[in-house]
Amino acid sequence: MKLLVIAGGQGTKLWPYSREDKPKQFQPILGNKSLFQYNVETLLTQFPVEDIFISTKRKFIKYVSEQTPQIPLKNYIIEPDIAKDRGPAEGFAFLKLSYLYPGEPFFLVQSDVIRKPEAEFIKMILDAEKLVKRDKKFITGGVKTTGPILGVDFLRLGE
Repeated sequence: MKLLVIAGGQGTKLWPYSREDKPKQFQPILGNKSLFQYNVETLLTQFPVEDIFISTKRKFIKYVSEQTPQIPLKNYIIEPDIAKDRGPAEGFAFLKLSYLYPGEPFFLVQSDVIRKPEAEFIKMILDAEKLVKRDKKFITGGVKTTGPILGVDFLRLGE
C-alpha cells in the first residue's frame, strides 16, 4: 500500500490565519506541529517512509522538507500550479503512482484533518487495504450526503 498525503491546497477555509504563502496544513495548529506533520507522523507509526508520498505545489516544498525531513525528495509529487480544485493535482498523483507501482493500491490522506484516535485511523487504512486487495474494488468513505456540501467531496455511484 502506498500512502498519498495531499498538501498542495490553498487553505482558504482558515483565512486569515492561513496565508497564500503558508496555508493551513503547514501552520502550527497542534502546539508547534502542523496538521501536515501530525498526519505524516501518524502514518510513520505503521508504514515505512518509502511508502509515503507527498503531493504538493513547488512553492510548498520548503515546508514539506522542513516539517517532514524523513520523507525522501523522490517521494514528492509536484502538482500542477492551479489555485482551485484538487482534481488536477490528485489525478496527476494517481497517474504517477499507478505508473510507478502498477497494481499497488494507494490511500489518499488529506493533510488538513485531525484523525483521533490515531490507532483507529491506521486500522481503517489496513482494513481498507485488505478489502481492496481481496475484492479489487475502489473504496471511498466520508460523510453520507444527500446533496453537495461546500468543502466536502462526495461520489455518487452510477451504473
